[in-house]
Formats: sequence, C-alpha cells, structure tokens
Amino acid sequence: MTDIANLRDQHPIAMLLLVAVWAWVSVSLLGRMWVVHRRTGLLKKLFWSVVLLVPLLGWIFYGAFFQPPSISENRAPTEHSRDAICAPGDYPPHI
Repeated sequence: MTDIANLRDQHPIAMLLLVAVWAWVSVSLLGRMWVVHRRTGLLKKLFWSVVLLVPLLGWIFYGAFFQPPSISENRAPTEHSRDAICAPGDYPPHI
C-alpha cells in the first residue's frame, strides 16, 4: 500500500477534512473567477477552472498568472476616500 492509502485507512476523518477544505477553496476560487472576470473568454475560464481543481499548485498558479480585472478610471469616489471628504485641491480639510 502507498502512504496515501495508509493515511486514508488510519485517519479517515482527517482525509475527509482535507478533501472538504480542498473542495471549498477550489469552488470558492472558481466562483470568484467566473463572477469577477466576466469579460474574460470562455476557453480561458475553462482552462483556469481545470487548473484550480489541482490542490495548492493550481491555486498558486492562478494567483500568479491570471491577471486581475482592470479598475475603471471613471469610478465614483468611495465614502471614506479623500476625494469624497473634500473638494479637489482642498486637502487637508479645514476644520
């Protein structure tokens, strides 16, 4: 028997937990990829979906090589940003 088979036979609950964590992380990353990267091509998303199913190495490759979506330059200022608090050129705010 191999080491993995011995581990599976001796510690079935630990193996079940490892598989559950692997599945949860992979499915979470898959869902995030399909939602956040909507404009990415179908073949590229299918390729990365298969890569993400490889535990650990697939997750590392995805984080290293899949480009994040670009942020629009015309977005509205957030509630806590400097631009939302004061007018342009009026920083720091005069209290």
